[in-house]
Amino acid sequence: MDLTTGSWTGSENFINIFGLPHKDQFTREEFQRILHPEDYHAVKNYFLDCLRQKKDFSYEYRCIGPNGKTIHVNNRSRISYDDDGTPLQLIGVKQDITEHKQFELKLSQLNKLIQKKDRVLGEVAHDLRAPVAQIMMIANILEEELHGETQNMFSLLQETCSTTESIISELIEIAELEDFNTELKKSVLDLNSIIEQSINNYKFKLKEKRLELKTSFSSNVRVYVDEKKILRVVDNLLSNAIKFTPENKSILISTKSDGETVQLIVEDEGIGIKDDHIPLLFDPYSSPIRRHGTNGEHSTGLGLNIIKQIIDLHKGNIEVESKLDQGTSFTVSLKHNLPDG
Repeated sequence: MDLTTGSWTGSENFINIFGLPHKDQFTREEFQRILHPEDYHAVKNYFLDCLRQKKDFSYEYRCIGPNGKTIHVNNRSRISYDDDGTPLQLIGVKQDITEHKQFELKLSQLNKLIQKKDRVLGEVAHDLRAPVAQIMMIANILEEELHGETQNMFSLLQETCSTTESIISELIEIAELEDFNTELKKSVLDLNSIIEQSINNYKFKLKEKRLELKTSFSSNVRVYVDEKKILRVVDNLLSNAIKFTPENKSILISTKSDGETVQLIVEDEGIGIKDDHIPLLFDPYSSPIRRHGTNGEHSTGLGLNIIKQIIDLHKGNIEVESKLDQGTSFTVSLKHNLPDG
């Protein structure tokens, strides 16, 4: 574009994109006509700002193409000046980025749908909680009046309600963790103390399955974390170890520190995991990896996804090593990240 006269020329491809007539020169008015009316003033003001600051014209805007079709344009141009600073010429490239913009729009819509799905999932799970609790309460009352096979059926009903309640709780937790606005309530804590809380929570199950729990704690394993969420991580790892370890075996929980990173390791002598299942462990929708425990304990397959999301929120890492019929080891790594003072 000749900035002194307003006339301009365009390549063959440029002319075809905008459906312009084939001729040697175009006027300033012809260029203005292909600009989208809603973007006209923004482009004009940006161009004047470029002239004032003597900077290159780099801008994305919309144009009107053939048959009134909207075209998204990425414009990269350079302005040349004379010795007095008068703008003389603008030379540049316009790229049709309509497909890219349409893809961005679809991606944005998809993200909104995903967020809506998670919200609805959470709401439905909350709504299901109350009727399941009522069914369980009624079953508890009626069980006292029943005997024999009917009583066994009600016991099965209670167990089913308990399992359903567990699934609902974990679905709600996943929906909450996937919320982009999830905030961590962090404080400086001793990781060993959190582990001791978890061990206390599972003393009965360890005793019931006759499992030996060993610990090996390092000093200086303070971390800046959300206590409730990290306790959830330890609880899930210990619960899984108990669930998938046969009776009369052992579980080892240990902590380590290298000064910058704290590690929590939970090792069991359980049934192990197939190599091709390890990459799917943290996917809540991978049904092939869901298994019952060694004593028939139910597993939703959602717990490890919850663990992964919590560790990701803390910018940590989790690794898995396993051998079939020999055991599994989960290693969680967390940065000390202690606040100043």
